[in-house]
Amino acid sequence: MLLRKVHSNDIWAYILAPLFLVAFWLKSLEHVYIPEMYGDVVPMPFWGVALKVIKGNRFVASFFVLALALMGAMGVNRFTNKYKLIGKQTLLPGVVYVLMVSGFTAVQYIQPVWFFLPLFLLAIEKLFNAHGRHKPMALCFEAGLWFSTGTLFFAKGIILYVFLLITMFILRTFNLRTILASLFGVVLPYLFAYGYYLIIGKVGELLDILHVNFISPVAFFSRSVYSEIYIGVMVFIVILSLINVARQMPTFKILTRKHYRVFNWLVILSLLAAMTPFYSIEMIPVISVGSSIVIAYFLDTTRRVYLKEIYFLLLIVITILAQIFV
Repeated sequence: MLLRKVHSNDIWAYILAPLFLVAFWLKSLEHVYIPEMYGDVVPMPFWGVALKVIKGNRFVASFFVLALALMGAMGVNRFTNKYKLIGKQTLLPGVVYVLMVSGFTAVQYIQPVWFFLPLFLLAIEKLFNAHGRHKPMALCFEAGLWFSTGTLFFAKGIILYVFLLITMFILRTFNLRTILASLFGVVLPYLFAYGYYLIIGKVGELLDILHVNFISPVAFFSRSVYSEIYIGVMVFIVILSLINVARQMPTFKILTRKHYRVFNWLVILSLLAAMTPFYSIEMIPVISVGSSIVIAYFLDTTRRVYLKEIYFLLLIVITILAQIFV
């Protein structure tokens, strides 16, 4: 019954989706202080500005993260419905996204990846719009520009430029001119940042900031047996969903097949990045974008109604247990 409510486009689905987010965000509000994350010590230029505005008040910070998480869920839902990745209009992918980013309380604290996320989604949207255009260079430039602006919050997101190039290749907009256009879009915000620091006489400080944020390993999360079990279960669910999508690929329309390949690659690349010492659980909001879409498709294509409900309830229970024990 619960799955049927959120797997629709009626008013109850729009009421339940924000309630899911708020309910799973309550634990992070219990803390009387805001933990210091890895990027807070030597923040990227835009993240440093954001810290000065919101980090001093935990309620304001929590509100911002809630709003950005909701934007992420809405972005996932927009991709699914606009590009018809599931056979009906639904809020299910957005709700699954909320569940996936709610397991680790540490992910719910204010941190740069949340500000990177909407700009990254906007970059993907630009590339999707570039498909089929006679001259897609302008949209590829915009994709690179928005993506690069996001990395001025979350420097380590720069690794996902590889994903943008893969997306261009899958959508047949990959050529020398579009690559140069996107690359110029990536470089431009850093040129502006360099110009600003040059004017105020702090170029050396900027270079130190970039070096620390791009190169330094991340180790702000201490793993436990419970966290390993949770991560293992979620990875298993994602892999099972990817296999399900791969099996259904031949039945998709050509464009839908391309879109699913894009999100499959996003899952794979972000998972591989999360396994390195340079990333940690802060990648979960990015990993969850593609994962929530393929999991929602798995739930949608499960034939028996009672199995759909069981699988969805299992996701909820796993998330609750993770919040208690992880």
